[in-house]
Order: sequence, then C-alpha cells, then structure tokens
Amino acid sequence: MTARGLREGRHRQGTADTEHPAWFLTDLADPTVSLDSWGFTIRDGQSTVHNVGVRLRRDVLEVWHGGRCQAVIDRRVFRAWLDTLHDWLLCDDALWVSGPGYVALGIRGRLALTVLGQDVVTRLREQV
Repeated sequence: MTARGLREGRHRQGTADTEHPAWFLTDLADPTVSLDSWGFTIRDGQSTVHNVGVRLRRDVLEVWHGGRCQAVIDRRVFRAWLDTLHDWLLCDDALWVSGPGYVALGIRGRLALTVLGQDVVTRLREQV
C-alpha cells in the first residue's frame, strides 16, 4: 500500500491482542526479556490476519512474525522515531511508516504495509 492509499483511508487497522502463539513464548524466561512482551493481530488489504509479536528487551525492541524475529530495533531509536511521526524507519525486514494520524508496519515478503490500530500505537508509546 502506498502512503497515498494510507492517507486516503484505504487500509485495515490492527488491534492489540493478549494471545501469544507458542513460538513467541519460548524464551520469556530469558532475563533480558521484559514482562512487556505482547502481541497484536492486523488484517492486511487482502483480509489476511497476521499475528505480530513485540518483545521488549533491556535495550531493543524485537518484531516477530511468522515464527521468526523480523527486526531488532534499538529502543532509543524507535522512541525517537515514534516522537517524530512523519517519517519512515527501516530496520532488518520491518518497515515502519508514519504520518498525520497513522503508523503503519510492513514486513518484507510477508506483510504489506498496514496501518496499526490506535490501541497498538498507544501501547508502543507507553512501553518503548
């Protein structure tokens, strides 16, 4: 989806979800993983549901999808990007795009650029 499509509202929104697939919970006993690990589901433009996991470690945020870690982002860098919200951030296989009133996430070869629900964005702001 293009940025123009996002501005014109041709998108689906994701919502926060507390259910985690088993692969996401495998190393939560690791002391570098905080208790702020959580997941959400988003529906792309083709109505396919995707489960995305967010793992907050001491210094990094991990983005999980499809049973593997798609991106590892420095928390300070991600926080600074969240504060600007008129730019893009590419890290590993994850692309974050933001503009007035939206934040979108895309994962190379797996998830088309999809706008996140406001509850997901709010939780990211609170916890990162």
